Amino acid sequence: MSKKLMCFVVVLCLAGAVFAAPMRYTDGGPDHNWNTSTNWNQWPNITTETTDHNSNGTLCQIVDPSLDWLTKAVMTGMYGAQNSVIQYTGSINTNNGWFNIGRGNNNGGDGLWQIYDGQIVTGSMQVPNQFNDAALLCKSRLLVAGGLVDINSNLTIGNGTFGAGSSGGGDGQVDVRSGKIISGGDDTVLYQGYIDNGWLIAYGGAPGAAIVMDYDVTTPGHTTIVASSGLSESPANGADGLDTSTSALTWTTPADPNFVGLKKYVYFGEVDDLNWSDLNDPNVEAGFLADRDNWIADAGLPLVESDDADNSTTVTLEADKDYYWQIDYGYSVDDANVVYSYLFTFDTQNTAPEVDAGNNLYSFLVSGSRTITLDGSFIRDDNNPAPATPIWTVISALEPYEDVAPGDPLAAIDPNDYGFVGDDNNQLDSQFEVLTAGTYILELDADDGEFTAQFPQQVTLFIRDTACKATQIYPGYGNEWEPGIYNPMPGDANEDCVVDLSDVAELSSDWLDEELISDTTEYIPEE
Repeated sequence: MSKKLMCFVVVLCLAGAVFAAPMRYTDGGPDHNWNTSTNWNQWPNITTETTDHNSNGTLCQIVDPSLDWLTKAVMTGMYGAQNSVIQYTGSINTNNGWFNIGRGNNNGGDGLWQIYDGQIVTGSMQVPNQFNDAALLCKSRLLVAGGLVDINSNLTIGNGTFGAGSSGGGDGQVDVRSGKIISGGDDTVLYQGYIDNGWLIAYGGAPGAAIVMDYDVTTPGHTTIVASSGLSESPANGADGLDTSTSALTWTTPADPNFVGLKKYVYFGEVDDLNWSDLNDPNVEAGFLADRDNWIADAGLPLVESDDADNSTTVTLEADKDYYWQIDYGYSVDDANVVYSYLFTFDTQNTAPEVDAGNNLYSFLVSGSRTITLDGSFIRDDNNPAPATPIWTVISALEPYEDVAPGDPLAAIDPNDYGFVGDDNNQLDSQFEVLTAGTYILELDADDGEFTAQFPQQVTLFIRDTACKATQIYPGYGNEWEPGIYNPMPGDANEDCVVDLSDVAELSSDWLDEELISDTTEYIPEE
């Protein structure tokens, strides 16, 4: 057998600082699979024990989607060992412990972890953990080509130092392609420093690629890290609920001299077509060992276009599918001659429609009626399994609140005095007719045949007897939340929304009247 690399996981005793017998990955079984019991010194997973790999020469891959490994801490590339883990699926959870990709003492260390799908959940992550008294540099790499890395505190990437005072040092790099990293709190300033130093990169540092991060936007209370390929790919990486009418995959080639002379090879298929590189294949294993630091797993998708000329490939999509597509830039289709590789994913799974009912409306009756054209819209409709049908519903219809004493109940309006024109409540711009002044609350939902809108939206129609009454409650003129409060324009003494001679009469009715306090008047608060 060719030289093996080591994968290892360390679990600390939950009871305290005392270490019990470790879970140790020996790679002594018939394959390199994590979930093969004979690859461990004890089985099954003992969550209260440490699990370590501190001898050189083992290689580990995670291929079982049912793997749910709970441990206390994970360490790869420990104490001079060279260790590698390729994670295609499954879940590794350190129970809020630590995750060391590389753990260096005086003997150094060399850790590599690649995740293509599945998840890692941990309290902290160090890439690597370089001891501050170590005499040799510890080297580590994390490739996030899919899946999720969920860190409770933050991600630490080595600063390139070693020896005395080098805590937090080591030679570390994190390469994000697909998938994402999230960490608790706002770590954007810390991570920007990693980006500036070249320790946190996108798509192997390909021209035009970039790390994209935010705090409390994508993931509430967390910093989220993803990568932009710089190719403006369409469908966008990670897009969901795609319309099946999409007929082409498109992208742009960066205007960079590094891409000149490279051919383009396009791969496309469903999730069932994925056939990840199997490290148990001697040829794959040999290729990995020959170029471990730059090796990228092959998704095994069907080749659909060779030497593409126009940055576009025609495809046919079906509903309720998960799709992958890959673009390779290289001198030939052979993996060894590929310079840049991009793997994207999207799906045509049905998602619930999202709607917007429009802004609240203010109007008034003319000749005893008013017809309002509603202004609904779709925020999202994937036309799967069919275009969504809008559904308007009257939630309430009550008399004008300003006509009722504060605290008194509002009377409901007779349903015969309002309704949808032609009984058609299934258009975004359905028409709603009212014969009585009042406040009408309408709700917009939608149904695509499988889902209704997850969050139906409401709109309120304030319909009054006259234009003046509608104006008096319109925001900026009146106050629809405080009945009876109206701020008339200067000169409108009788508050009829018009300044005319009737306002002069209103003023002159009190001509020369006085309402003054005496020269000294005591104020006695009301009890």
